[in-house]
Amino acid sequence: MACYTKVLEKHFTDDPNEDYQKIDYAIKFFDKIEKDLDCSGACSLPLFGVERSIADGPATTDCVKVILDSLEDLLAPGIVCLLTFFVLMCACFGSFPICTGFDKTDDLEEG
Repeated sequence: MACYTKVLEKHFTDDPNEDYQKIDYAIKFFDKIEKDLDCSGACSLPLFGVERSIADGPATTDCVKVILDSLEDLLAPGIVCLLTFFVLMCACFGSFPICTGFDKTDDLEEG
């Protein structure tokens, strides 16, 4: 990260373009992920991380595995949310006929 902030970021800010924004967002994203989840890399386990100290040695887990493991805890609340969604959608669609006045009789029109 020090190399990026001292050398590359200065080079990119001298010639700003859309590619710089993409690289900047990616570097900052992986920096935050590595700090928060104590992992490194996405597709494979890298030798060095963005912010990880070299003195700590290579990373032992990649970030995708850590993220997937954290999502396992959210399975039950996710199922409850989906069931609630379907119940509320059925109630919403079931109320449409009531709002259209299908239950009004034609007696009012005759009188």
